[in-house]
Formats: sequence, structure tokens, C-alpha cells
Amino acid sequence: MWLRRGAVAVSALLRPALFIIVSTSFIIGYYWDSLVSSGFTCIPGEELVFDTDTILWLTVLLLVSTGAHLMNDSSDSMDVDRISGPKDHVNAALFLGTQPGRLVSAAAALFAAAFLISLPYEPRVAALVALGGVVSYMYSVRPRLKGSAPLDLVMNTIGLLAAPMAAGAYAAGSSPDPWALAAFSLIAASYYIDTAVVDMAADAAAGLRTTAVALGDDALIASLLLNLAGSALFMAVYSPPLHVLVLVALSIAAHVYWAARRRLGLRGLGLFTAAMYLVGLAAAYIVVSCP
Repeated sequence: MWLRRGAVAVSALLRPALFIIVSTSFIIGYYWDSLVSSGFTCIPGEELVFDTDTILWLTVLLLVSTGAHLMNDSSDSMDVDRISGPKDHVNAALFLGTQPGRLVSAAAALFAAAFLISLPYEPRVAALVALGGVVSYMYSVRPRLKGSAPLDLVMNTIGLLAAPMAAGAYAAGSSPDPWALAAFSLIAASYYIDTAVVDMAADAAAGLRTTAVALGDDALIASLLLNLAGSALFMAVYSPPLHVLVLVALSIAAHVYWAARRRLGLRGLGLFTAAMYLVGLAAAYIVVSCP
């Protein structure tokens, strides 16, 4: 029982899924130049090691992702999360029984800590941390752009993909690749719509006009088109090898599945989806492993 309570507490306070998303974006930016120069076959001369720099940047990412999570839960605790069904986490304010304003203050403190930690090492990363705090506040609290389509799509993509990916490039002593940012932003935007569809009914009931609410039944079709656009841009600019094309195909297949399930009411494809992502993880391992 205490393990279950502990898992719920971690989910409510940290929302690990958000940390994974932000960290993945950061890692893509950090290793992007190495991946491109090697033809997407490995990261030459680099090893994924748990050193001081790794601990530093993981700490910054954890502070930022947790801050963004608490900021979002502060407002959602008053409407959306009281209406919606099960999600990947329990609302922090509802779990703690605290006032939303306290979560906002805690989130601001976390962003400030991340800014102060990153500033001496890489000021450009610190600037992006500050940008992330502003974006998070505007998206979640005031003016709560989460309910103003398509600004929710733009803000979410900046906060979860573009800013951390650029931060990764700066942390590696490089500069963000604008074509990569554009391609991955389109793909990230498509996944945001997928997640917003889950809360579509609750968001509409709370008076929030998210992109998913605005598009209605066409939301997942728009998601698929964004994914196709981002994938096409990526392939046109970088001409990736076959194992990377497998990842692209898996991403597109996942969107076709979700769109078909929503539009046609398909069932029994859960194992198929799980298998796709397991193959995707294997392909990703191949991408970052030198022979």
C-alpha cells in the first residue's frame, strides 16, 4: 500500500512523463551535430556517461519540468482535473489539498533555482529557462493561453520541444539547427494535439477552447498532417538512413492508429501500438550506438 501511495505522490508532484519529454528534447539538441555529422549512425567520440555535467543538466531539467507541471496543475485543479477521467498523473493541488496559488509560488521558485544553477555554466540556457517560466505562466495561469487556440499549440511546442532542444545545443557548445527545430516542432505539435484530445470534453466543459476543442472530430486528422509535414521536412533536409526512416514510419503509423481509432471506433489495437513503440526504442538505441 505504501508503495502505491509513494508512486501516486511522485506522479502528482513530479509528473515523470513531462520530465522524460523535456529531457528527450534536450538530448536531441545536445547530440544533434554529432548525429548529423555521423549520418545518423552513431555519436562519434561521445559516451552517454553519468558525470557532473549530466547531473547538472538533469537537475535543471527536473526543476523546469516540475515547475511547468505545478504551474499547469494550479489552474487545472479548479476545473479540468475535477471533470476529466484518469490521466498519467494525479493533480498536485488536489493530491496535496493545497491552494492553487501555493503551487504557482512553488513553480516560480523551481524555475528561479534552475535559472541560477544554469547561469554560471551557460547563460543562453539560463535565458531559455527564464523563457520557459514565462511561457509556462502564460500558458497555464494568466492569461491561460491553454484555452486560446492555436496559441496553446504554439506555447506547448515552445515549452516542451523548441526551448529544451535549443538549450541542449547551447549546453553542448553549439547552436540550434533551425531546420531540425522546425521539423521536430511540427512533430511535437502533432503529439500535443493527441494529448489534448484526451481532455477535450473536460476542456470544453471548463470553457477552454484548446486546439483539440476547436478542431473537434478533425483534431487527430490535423495531428496526422502535422506529423507528416514534420517528417517530410526532416527527410527532405537530412536524407536519413533506413533505420531512422523506421522511426519516422513508426511515428506516422501511431498517428494513423489513433486517428482511425477515434474516427472508426476500432478496438483491440493496444498490443499493436505497444509493439510499435518497443521497435521504436530498439531503433533509437541503434541510432545512438557506435559499432
